Amino acid sequence: MRSDNDNPEEGETTDFRASSFAVFLPTLIIAFGSGALLVLTWLSGAWLSGEWGSVPAWLCLVMLVVAVPFVAFLALLRALTTRVRLLKDRVRIHRGFPSSREIDVPYALIKNTRITQRPAIRPAQSGTLVFSLVDGTELRVSDLSDADGANRAIRRLAEENLAPAAMPVRAARRRDEETAIVG
Repeated sequence: MRSDNDNPEEGETTDFRASSFAVFLPTLIIAFGSGALLVLTWLSGAWLSGEWGSVPAWLCLVMLVVAVPFVAFLALLRALTTRVRLLKDRVRIHRGFPSSREIDVPYALIKNTRITQRPAIRPAQSGTLVFSLVDGTELRVSDLSDADGANRAIRRLAEENLAPAAMPVRAARRRDEETAIVG
């Protein structure tokens, strides 16, 4: 549960979402490959001949009718749920479907961020944003549409938050010391 002061005010957040092209590319490859193989079996004359028909033709039909809509639905869920939200004191990461939890990472825990890109996705300017944390763990958010922009914004906000802030100094009173010791 988050407290009221965790709600961002106007202009305090920046969202980076998943790239639709990067998320739906595997679906397109499966659909194109299955359709091409189905056309090849039809052109070769082994379409549905024989008692059982052509096994590759049946497999292609199953892929096109069952697997492609299922993978497309999963891609849609992933595209709608993947998000990196930059708040003034932390990064809120939702890695998308099937993960249902959000991860809050304070800027002080981020050691480094980097981007990895697949060659097929590089023209779309999307990539995987990798967070290296102080304790050595890595968090990955795949298929962000503007991974370079997210990386720059996170580094800028981390530098701003790590700048030494002037803390108000107040003299401790005797009563404060006693309550600190007793509880």
